[in-house]
Amino acid sequence: MMNGIDLFIALFNNLAIFIGLVATYSYLFGRFRQSNRYRRQIILGISFGLFAVGCMYARIPVYEGVIVDQRNAVIALSGAFGGPISAIISAVFAGAYRAYLGGDGVVAGEIGVSLAALAGIVLNIFSMHFNSIRQAAINALIAVIIILPGFLFVGDIQTGWELMKAVALPYGAAIFLGIFLGGLLLHREEERYEVEVLLRESENKYRELVEETNDLITQIDKHGNFTFVNHVAEKIFGIPREECIGMASDQFIHPDDRDAVMEWFYHCVAQKIKQTKLENRLVNTKTGKSHSVQWSSTFYFDDAGNFEGVGSIARDITDIREAEANYKNLFEKMPNGYAVHEVIRDADGQPLDYRFISINPALERIAGLKAEAFIGKTVLEALPDTKEYWFDIYSEITSTGEPVTFENYFDELDRYFEVTVYSLAENQFASIFQDVTLRKKAEAEKASFEAQLRQRQKMESIGTLSGGIAHDFNNILVPIIGYVELGMMNLSPEEKLYTDLKRVRQAAGRAADLTRQILAFSRKQVLEMRTVDLNTIVLDFNDMIQRLLREDIELHTFLESALYQINADKGQIEQVLMNLVVNARDAMPTGGKLTIETANVYLDEAYVKKYVDIQSPGQYVMLAVSDTGFGMDPETRQQIFEPFFTTKERGEGTGLGLSTVFGIIKQHGGHIWVYSEPDRGTTFKIYLPQAKDTAQIPEMTTAELDSVYGTETILVVEDEEMVRQLICETLTAYGYDVLEAQSPKDGLRLAAQNKETLCLLLTDVIMPEMNGKDLYQKLSAIQPDTKVLYMSGYTDNVIVHHGILDGGVNFLQKPFTVQSLTQKVRQVLN
Repeated sequence: MMNGIDLFIALFNNLAIFIGLVATYSYLFGRFRQSNRYRRQIILGISFGLFAVGCMYARIPVYEGVIVDQRNAVIALSGAFGGPISAIISAVFAGAYRAYLGGDGVVAGEIGVSLAALAGIVLNIFSMHFNSIRQAAINALIAVIIILPGFLFVGDIQTGWELMKAVALPYGAAIFLGIFLGGLLLHREEERYEVEVLLRESENKYRELVEETNDLITQIDKHGNFTFVNHVAEKIFGIPREECIGMASDQFIHPDDRDAVMEWFYHCVAQKIKQTKLENRLVNTKTGKSHSVQWSSTFYFDDAGNFEGVGSIARDITDIREAEANYKNLFEKMPNGYAVHEVIRDADGQPLDYRFISINPALERIAGLKAEAFIGKTVLEALPDTKEYWFDIYSEITSTGEPVTFENYFDELDRYFEVTVYSLAENQFASIFQDVTLRKKAEAEKASFEAQLRQRQKMESIGTLSGGIAHDFNNILVPIIGYVELGMMNLSPEEKLYTDLKRVRQAAGRAADLTRQILAFSRKQVLEMRTVDLNTIVLDFNDMIQRLLREDIELHTFLESALYQINADKGQIEQVLMNLVVNARDAMPTGGKLTIETANVYLDEAYVKKYVDIQSPGQYVMLAVSDTGFGMDPETRQQIFEPFFTTKERGEGTGLGLSTVFGIIKQHGGHIWVYSEPDRGTTFKIYLPQAKDTAQIPEMTTAELDSVYGTETILVVEDEEMVRQLICETLTAYGYDVLEAQSPKDGLRLAAQNKETLCLLLTDVIMPEMNGKDLYQKLSAIQPDTKVLYMSGYTDNVIVHHGILDGGVNFLQKPFTVQSLTQKVRQVLN
């Protein structure tokens, strides 16, 4: 029997075979790591079994017919690293070969192999890995304890026990070292392989990241030369990546950015800044195109603090910057106002106010304020007079995110805007303000035109109906009057029946007068047209007018000295005068002033477009009848020419006076216009066409047309929107800088804001807040050199006699033509 030292050395020499086992396992582990579980165990079992057989070639006899080797260590490792199937297969291989060898120790050998497989299975099932020296030693000790009892089966029990005691230490130590060292080596191979796999995966990911990214990745040395660039370099630099290596990195920087980039570079090196960012432009040397890039750079320094190089990732943001430039261009040049708001919420998350983040120049022009007055401020801070409904709209868009579009009139700006509010981002929204004032004006003008057209159609319909009724009624009156007169011829005036028939005749006569009035309104009466002088008719009728008036009414006449002649029925014109005078008298129950005026006027195309009743532009003669009575409201003015409409008490008027005037004027091809305000009196203006055979006023020469143009600043104050718009548009078209105010209060505000430039105040005389005279007096205190031109629907004579204006002031009568407006403005400014 071999002594213990020799046995240990012999077994330890047997460990040389483990070198091949470790190498083989390293290969198999990598090759079959991802294979099916059973396939992997079978392959490992066969491999470990073959090595176990190899160990048995170095036979070490320890007793008669009994040999020992390291096969049991190999089988135990097979189970520990391969699994149960691997342990069983390797045990089968070793057992089969041991049986082949024969001898008295076959049974003990087979049992030993089985115990080694069991030890390997135990180590595998209980996950006793060899990931540390301590764990490897424990695993090896457990395996030895399980394997050693195999010697008990050599011969009888006594022999086996003596043999196990004899070989326990050298054999156990050798098996322990085999399992201990082999397990550590096999585990290290597993770890090495896992590290290699992770490293390859990391390298692949890095390679994919570098090669597939759209970002430019660069490395430069301490001299600023490229040591690495990825494939994006060719797109941005215009040079293949291989040629970039060794080139100076600063040669691709845009010339306008180079100084700033180099200053940044030297600053980072000097301050030893490791992580930093920068944005600049790079130039493609092939195409000349500039690329805006955003750098994220890491500066490298050695332990001594010396600069070694820079690693950078650059993202091409050219498209973003171009989009930003386009947006900025659109934002700054779009004609509509645009504002971005941030929502300010209370503690419960409810909208409380809204802060201006940005506004465009168009909104600055619209609001008349600078961006500094808005940016960073809340709505209430910037615009303290903001109406409550704006916050309702903002709350709706904030809570629902649905866009809202509506139209709104801004009192402060005297303009209409279509406003669109929409969600822009989380907790932000935007407002777009589109000026629709011109469209609203057009709609208002269209509505006014349609209203006039409907009124005209209504008057035409009433006239047609009235004419038919009057015609039929006349037919009835003819036999009544005829038979009454025949009856009266056969009676004595002293008889009662004669008196009764006379009263019937008088009543029929009044009815005939009534039908004549109706026929006059319906323009069915026969006119005796002649060329006449309107001044002569007024003067000849003057005595009649005096008899119609009471003593408490003053009569004033202002007649144009060179009045054009008209084609008219003298009697019908006298009827018009009488009805207007009677109407004026009744409007002044406590006395007043009656003014009759005549004038030559020219009605241009703008005037004709405004009043649908006028047939064509040209020369007209104006007859104006004004009173200082109680005046009329707009509703009354709309109805005054309708038959049987009257404001007088029941039984005091038929309502046919003004309708008769309307019919006569229309039958003469003329136009009647009324201007009146409650408690301000009334002016009726009649325009009759100039007779064709009289001299025409020559058209204005080019020099005269040029003379009405100007560049001065004019403040227009007029409470009637359509009149104000016409004036402002006209003056603007003739070169003037126009300030538009709808009330005296607005006018004073604009005057205070334009002290240096205001040249002329063009103001209505009669307005709700204060009259034009008071407005000019207050404005003179601010700007004493500003001139004034008054305008009114009342004539200048009436205005002066009312005591509203002093005589000799600059005055323009409504309605006026473009020519008369521009000429008068130029005259006052000159």
